[in-house]
Amino acid sequence: RTMYARFLSCIAVTGCIVAVVAAACGGGRNGEEPFEPPAVARAVAVRQIENGVALRKTVIEVEFDAAVYNGKRDAPAFEYVTIDIPSASASDGIETVSASEVRVDGEMVFVTVPRPVPQDSVLHIEGGLFGHTDAPPIQVDVASTLSTFQATLAGNALQPTSPDVVTAGDPPAVTTGDRDTETLRRIMVDHLIGRGTTESIVGRAVGIYDAIDPEIVPSPKIRAALGALAGSFAEPAVEYLFSDVSCTGTPVTLVDFGEIPQGGTLLARVIFDDNGDRIVLLKPSLEGERFELLMPLLAHEAIHCDQVDTIEEETAASAFDILLYAQLLTIDPSLALEGTPLSRALNLDLIAMINSGRRYPESLGILASDGVTQALPGTNSPLRSFAEVIANAYDLPPSDSPAPELLADVYASILAEQSGFQAGQPFDLVYLDQLIAQQMEPQALAALVIALTLQP
Repeated sequence: RTMYARFLSCIAVTGCIVAVVAAACGGGRNGEEPFEPPAVARAVAVRQIENGVALRKTVIEVEFDAAVYNGKRDAPAFEYVTIDIPSASASDGIETVSASEVRVDGEMVFVTVPRPVPQDSVLHIEGGLFGHTDAPPIQVDVASTLSTFQATLAGNALQPTSPDVVTAGDPPAVTTGDRDTETLRRIMVDHLIGRGTTESIVGRAVGIYDAIDPEIVPSPKIRAALGALAGSFAEPAVEYLFSDVSCTGTPVTLVDFGEIPQGGTLLARVIFDDNGDRIVLLKPSLEGERFELLMPLLAHEAIHCDQVDTIEEETAASAFDILLYAQLLTIDPSLALEGTPLSRALNLDLIAMINSGRRYPESLGILASDGVTQALPGTNSPLRSFAEVIANAYDLPPSDSPAPELLADVYASILAEQSGFQAGQPFDLVYLDQLIAQQMEPQALAALVIALTLQP
């Protein structure tokens, strides 16, 4: 019989009232009164956090308006529960997932699902959970703090689909425009206008560009990259490079393209002359790169002030430079498709940052996300996080108490204030992991995923 016929029969013969949630009434057992399932008051997805780690596990708390039958069932409780989860990778946009555990406690049912559960998910409960296999199933909308996009980021490692993102051609050739003062000033201003910066910030950037001594920074492209830091969290790098506020009490003596002593694969490095003064060198092959791609390198190197380096310092400096690159990329996605060595290096680090996040895997991060086995999927790299990628690039030991760097503290303070996050020490990587996660709204993260052509 149809559900409607059963409904009429029930009214005529037994006078039972159909439960609102069930939308139909089932017959009783052995002459008992027909079973009326309790109605659902709420169903909320609760992320599971253990020791500060967001697990790839969700407990859906389902509250009923009456106690749920907890007696004999024909099968384990979890076999009566499934959940439909929105999924971009599923052909029909919905993936049905079985519960891994179900616990009944009075009016509450706790459904464990082995993955993040986003908004618009639907829980299905069969009547057998109540001890009445002939009762109709219940369908429940689940409330969640995660969007489908965020749940995808939290539950998967993403990889690029365009080879341009990770394939590097030859270093770009240097043109006359790369060394022309007026050309670089104009390009810098156009960039700032494209970023939507105010007239006062544009003026500040031009002031920085014109004030930098060409004897100290001979390349107008580097001067443009420094000037364009205006308006970003990394703007203080200019002061810490060219004034006496740094730990040395003296400004740098040179920032230029040049061969890096014992540089290996390093793109840039701070070295010290015989007087103990700082010199910032960028690999000569970078001179033909777009000046925007030099900005993260300069923001990074400006942090290194003393002659003591640790892996925590390099991780933090790299996290700040890749965050700056991410912010630039949301404004100009073409940066990701330059197909140059520098573009490739920045892209790979950013992909690792997107695939990391100990506490907030749905955002940027630096520490390993639960369940992510590769920060760079599609490669032969076994590294699980951004922090591991950076540590692998430097032959440095960890430190129990890394010496602070003033500029790193300034960056962290600015970012904490901008995002409303608590202040903390940037060389504390657990703190830094959470600070970095606060810096990108979902819309900006979506722009990064599109720019990098990322998919699960």
